[in-house]
Amino acid sequence: MIIGNIIAWQYIFQLYYQQPATMTVLDVGQGESTLIQDQHTQILIDAGPDQSILSGLAQSLPAHDQTIELIILSHSHDDHYQGFNYLFSRYHIKQAIINGIADQNPDYQNFLSFLTQQRVNIHYAQAGQQIKLNDITIDLLFPFSSLQGQTTEEPNNTSIAVKITSPQISAIITGDLHQEIENQLVEHYHSDLQADILVVGHHGSKTSTGDLFLTTVHPQTVIIPVGLDNKFNHPSPETIDKLIQKNIEIKRTDLDGSVSIKL
Repeated sequence: MIIGNIIAWQYIFQLYYQQPATMTVLDVGQGESTLIQDQHTQILIDAGPDQSILSGLAQSLPAHDQTIELIILSHSHDDHYQGFNYLFSRYHIKQAIINGIADQNPDYQNFLSFLTQQRVNIHYAQAGQQIKLNDITIDLLFPFSSLQGQTTEEPNNTSIAVKITSPQISAIITGDLHQEIENQLVEHYHSDLQADILVVGHHGSKTSTGDLFLTTVHPQTVIIPVGLDNKFNHPSPETIDKLIQKNIEIKRTDLDGSVSIKL
């Protein structure tokens, strides 16, 4: 009987580790966080505004895995980076990609200090950089050139944008980029922006998801990372109407919880 139990648990363990790679847009309230993982590697893009990220990761990662190989912070707004501060005591983070903007906000500077204290290898984003995860490719689309040390009056428009491609599916994540930058992406990449899934920019605000960008990406499904009854009234009715008119499937973290897609 004991031998039978051991064999059974070994089978379950093997099944778990044979599960396919996934992209999960985590429910972190009024913020954004996306986990990309295969059997051995985890990449976390943004971490939401608070400790909600911990419960999201607990549901998505095996309990014994306390390492996140790479984090990507899209930009220096607290609804995208504050959650990382809760990870340092529980997870070993190996590497980070940031946009390098010189944001003097004290909380953001504390976050950067934590990265240094934890000896995380820091890299600065630039279009053309590529991350390989077995047969999954993550291409950095924006910023077009390094922003390291630069200042900005609009941090949203410094967001790192990525395209995730697997043999089965593709997805684009643009952080909080506004329509003017979306249009620049269209001008730069043209049809290469086409993707099956779009994580809608800026939590569904009317500042993002422009007509030209949406037509070019031509997604089958959009995912809106947004908090229930948030003070910004995200997502915008204008954005929702636009998606409905184009017959695009809509998933929302405030209504559907975390949304997971097989890669």
